[in-house]
Formats: sequence, structure tokens, C-alpha cells
Amino acid sequence: MNEKAKRFCSMRQGLEMIYDSYARSVGISYTTLFVLNFISQYEVCTQKIICERTMLPKQTVNNVVKKLAEQGYLRLEEILGNSKSKKILFTEKGKEYAEPMIKHVQDAEDTAMARLSESHQEELLCIMELYDHAFRKAMNDK
Repeated sequence: MNEKAKRFCSMRQGLEMIYDSYARSVGISYTTLFVLNFISQYEVCTQKIICERTMLPKQTVNNVVKKLAEQGYLRLEEILGNSKSKKILFTEKGKEYAEPMIKHVQDAEDTAMARLSESHQEELLCIMELYDHAFRKAMNDK
């Protein structure tokens, strides 16, 4: 592995550790935080959508959603015309539970981005999109 790839991977893992550390500080797993944040961003969210867009294993997502539903934070609602898929929704208790955590993460992300100049923000996003495309292609070439 070349030095630049190692450095990039180390930085990416460092970011993931920040999320993980915060999740632990509020008594949940990184995966639970990730799923809660994902659900909050999509009006129609199913376990299949979470798996497809996050690359989390189906069983992992199912375990997180099931546990949160048992705790009364989520409810599953049938989608008309699709008895296999269920929409994942926050209960009122779930909104009260998840909102402060999600807001904290989103505020930190907004603050970090705001500390970059406008041109650095655009450059970061452009480069990440290029890297994402190149990495996906490299992973699929094998």
C-alpha cells in the first residue's frame, strides 16, 4: 500500500473513531448511531434501503432496527402494495431519544465544514466524489 493511500485510510478511520467515541459516550453503538442518523434523513426508509446505501449487513441492520423497535423508539409500517417491505418510522419517544444525538452530530459536521473556506469546502467535496468513483471502480474491477 502506498503512503498516500495509508494516510487517507488512517484519516478516514480516525473520523469513524470520532463517531464511535460519541456513540459510546451516549450509550449506543456506532452502528445504532449510523442507522438512527440514516432514518432521520429519509422520509421513506426501509431496512433494504439502509443496507443498499450504507453497505451494512442485512442481519446487522435487522438487529439494530429490531432492538430499537422493542425499546419503543421505532415502529414498522407496511408499505401499500408491498407486504415484504416495511417503512421504518420514529415513534414520539424515538424522536425525543434520537433528535439530540443526531443534532449533535449534524451540528459538529456543520461546524467543521464551516471552518473551511468556501473554496476548500468545494474542493473537499469534489475530491471525495472523485475518490468515491475511483474506489468503487477499483473494487468492482476484481
